[in-house]
Parts: sequence; structure tokens; C-alpha cells
Amino acid sequence: MQNINWEQLLNSSFRDIKHSINITEDQYSLDINGFNITFLKDKNNFIISPDKWIEEKISNKKIHEPRMINWLFAFSHVFKSKKIIFYDIGALFGFHSFIFSKISNYSKIIAVEGNPLSAEYINKNIKKNKLQNFEVINCVVDKVNKEKIFLIDAFSFQPSKKNRYKYLIKKNLKLLFSKILNYLNFKFKFIEKKIIEEIYSKTIESIMLPYSKDTIEILKIDTEGHQAIFLPSSTKDLIRRDAIILLELDDPSLMKSFRSSNAELIEPFLRNNYSAFWTQHRNEASEVQKILKLEDKFDCNSLVTLIPQKFI
Repeated sequence: MQNINWEQLLNSSFRDIKHSINITEDQYSLDINGFNITFLKDKNNFIISPDKWIEEKISNKKIHEPRMINWLFAFSHVFKSKKIIFYDIGALFGFHSFIFSKISNYSKIIAVEGNPLSAEYINKNIKKNKLQNFEVINCVVDKVNKEKIFLIDAFSFQPSKKNRYKYLIKKNLKLLFSKILNYLNFKFKFIEKKIIEEIYSKTIESIMLPYSKDTIEILKIDTEGHQAIFLPSSTKDLIRRDAIILLELDDPSLMKSFRSSNAELIEPFLRNNYSAFWTQHRNEASEVQKILKLEDKFDCNSLVTLIPQKFI
């Protein structure tokens, strides 16, 4: 499997996305390049609900992270006769997981999501669509295997010392109050901006299935800077396994708050004969460029795809 020109594939053959979305009473039906993926309509009282996210990110004129989707189609084509395990770390509502499960012939999907509300939605959608070879792990990826209390603020997870039982009592009281107001015809919607949950943290090594040289392993990592905590300790093993990494870079100021940088996370892969391909994954017009290092102009919220030498 040599002489794969990933730049050419991504900038020509797998550049365009033809899509449409149809909204019914109970679901969103997304047609993308001839494939149909359905997403349940589902509301919760958290600040980010599946319905709100899908309607903000997808319409007939736009689609979420088009260049990331291009990469998924390219992988499904190049590895069409291979068994693939796709690890979606930071899956949120499973958008990329569901796309890849539909377009890849021999794939197993492992969606990893820390927010229990989001993980529950992925499981509901799996059952609704009767999908096989699809697993959901509700955990926060970390450098240790341990049960911790996390404060979930939108997309970010921070260890918390707050009392979860007090939080649950306050939450249930607010829900009861909102129900009483609605019963009395006072319109009131209770929205949680932050939640506190006891969640298992797991290392990448403990999540990944046993290594097989006949299997292609692809990891999509989108964890709002948290990759600075768990990725360094797992990099050596990922390189040993020839894993392909779709790594979403974050703003340098956010990475600095984790006492790290995007360049620090990428450099060990480059040093071990990986090739790096950069693009603005949210911009369908962005070119995929092979880079030898992460220059300042590339150091922003964007996507770097890291591919081992055996797939170049």
C-alpha cells in the first residue's frame, strides 16, 4: 500500500460533498454523497442538546466540518478492502461516527464521549438505526484509569471537588419548579449550563482493542485541549501500532492553559516517520497541505492528519 498521494486525493477526488437534509417530526435524514444517515430528534435540558446542535451545524447549504468528512470518505475508499476500527474520541453526538459507519465496508466504530447525556443519545441512535459493530464508551480520556467527578461545561471537562449530591438536589428542585410553572401556564424552560457527573477516566491504551497488523486503526481526536493531558503518554504506543490520527488542533491560548502546544503533540509523530497534512476542516475551500512542522500560520483551530509511513 505504497505511493498514496493523500494531497491529491483530498484536493481533487474527495473534495466535493453533495448533501441535503430532510427534517421530519421525529428525525433528521441526511443524504451525503449518496449515503443516507438518520439522526433522532432528541431534546434535553443541557445547554447543548442534539436537536439544537444538528440544526445549527447542518442545513441544505452547509455541513459540519466538510474537510473532516472528506478525509473519512478518502479513508473508506483507500482501505475499502481492509478491516478498520474507527475511534471517535470526543464524539459528542456521534456525527462523524455515524457517517463513517455508513460509508466504510468493514468498519467497527468505537465512539468515546464523556458527557453521559451525549453518550445516551448516541446509544439511542444506534438502536433506532439497528447498527452493528458500533460501541459507545462513556468516559473521559485521561492519563489514568480512575473514577472522577467532572464539571462538564459545554464541551469541556474539568476535575471537580464539588459535591455531586448537592448538585443533584438543586437540579431536581429546579426541574420541579419549572414543571409547576408550566402547569400554571407560565412558560419556563430549565436549561443546565453546567453539570457535575461521576465519570470514569480511561487511557487510550485501555480503550483500544488488541492490536492486529491486519487492521487499520484510525483515531479522531477532538477534545477541546484535553488531548494535551492524555496524548503524550500514549503517543509511543500509537506510533508502534501505526495508527492514523485525525487531530483537531486548538487555539494556542487554550493549549497554553494546559501547559502544552499543538506543536509539542505533533512533533513525536513527525520524528517517527509520520507525514502530517494540515487543513482548515471547517472550510470546504481549504487546501490540504503536507507540512514538515507546525509553523505559526498553521497553529490555530484546524485539523492535522497524521499518517504513518506504511500508508504513504
